[in-house]
Order: sequence, then C-alpha cells, then structure tokens
Amino acid sequence: MLKMFSRKILAFCAALVPLFAQAAVIANSEAEFSGVQGQDGWYYGYYELGRPGMQLMSYYQENGQDSAWFVNNQYFKAFLTAWGGHPQMASKPNVGGRTGSEYWTTRRWVSDYEGEVTISTQIYNMYDFGSMVGYITVNNQSTLAVLDARAEGVSGLWLDYTLTLAKGDFIDFIISPNGSDDWDYTTFKAVISTTGSAVPEPSSASLALLGLVAVAAPAVRRRAKNGRRA
Repeated sequence: MLKMFSRKILAFCAALVPLFAQAAVIANSEAEFSGVQGQDGWYYGYYELGRPGMQLMSYYQENGQDSAWFVNNQYFKAFLTAWGGHPQMASKPNVGGRTGSEYWTTRRWVSDYEGEVTISTQIYNMYDFGSMVGYITVNNQSTLAVLDARAEGVSGLWLDYTLTLAKGDFIDFIISPNGSDDWDYTTFKAVISTTGSAVPEPSSASLALLGLVAVAAPAVRRRAKNGRRA
C-alpha cells in the first residue's frame, strides 16, 4: 500500500513540472509582426529627439513581406518591418521623405508574463554601409544592451540576455542613426523565451495543492482506519 501511495505521489509531482517550470517562446518580433498596435503585446513607434516618451506610428502599409509601419502617411524615411527598420536623421529635411526631425524607430513588447526570460536578438546592417546603433532598454529606465549593427556584420549570430520581468514591464528595441541615416536599413529581431522560473498563478498553485490533497487523502484515511482496527 505504501509503495502504491508513493507511486501516485511521484506521478502527480511529475505532472506538476510543466506547470511550474516549462520553458517556451512567449514573444517573437518577426512572427508576430502585424498592422495592429498592441497585438500580441507589440507596439510600433519612435522616439523623436527633444520630445519625451515613445510616440506610436500612425500609418501601416500592407505590402506582403514588405509591409511596414511609418511615422505617418506623408513621411516614409523612418519605418519598421517584420524583420527590422530604418531610423531618420534631421540633417536633410524634406528630402527623401524626411520631416526635419530625428527619429529612433522603436519596437516595444509589453510583458504579460512574470518570471525570468531570455531575450535572443539578431542585429545587422542590411547593406553593410550604414552606421546605426541598436539599443535594448527595459521600462525606459535601464539599458540592457548597446549594439553596433555594422560591427555585427551579416554573420547572423544571435545574442542572449537574461532578466526577470513583472507583468506590465516593457522592452524597447530601438534603431538609432549614428551620424547619418544613409543605408541604415537594419535587421533587428527578437525572440523572448521563458527559462522555467515563472511564478505560478495563485489559481494554478491552489489547484496543484488541492490535487495533492486529493491524492494523499484516501491513503491517510486507510492508514487511520487500519490503525483503529489494530
């Protein structure tokens, strides 16, 4: 009887492993790119130098694999696509779709997850002529990484960063010009995965506890009954 009880406990604990420690992809900037702000937690915008906070892009152009977000429907130099984007310098107003402002194009993901995650990112200059810099920032307060897109070349290497998130935390993936915005089309992708260190929902933890009680209770009652007979 004790062996059977132990087997049941072991089987139940094994079933709990996916609940408390299951690594999985929770965000993918390329696969989840869309024309809807906020879908899957992704927002598409820009930082304009001299203006606080990220501004949302207002114009989306559907064009298959080349679909893109733009600042608006008049200026097309600064944009974001599924796999990257292009910043804008202020040095050439009204030339090539520029507005006269400097824009750092920004892809933001807002977390609905609580726990430790790994951010895997890939960045490189599409043409190998530009000089842009990529930033990964958290909650607009700390800089997780500063990446020289040209120095990364076209090697395709993915870089990993680990941090702990709370629900509502946001991560910005920013492409900035660095002296010029000529040839600054940049691949900048991100995949965010759990590491198995999530904090379980209270409801999930309660269900797990009830399940353990349900498994253990019959054995406890049987042992108590046998004890009285003895």
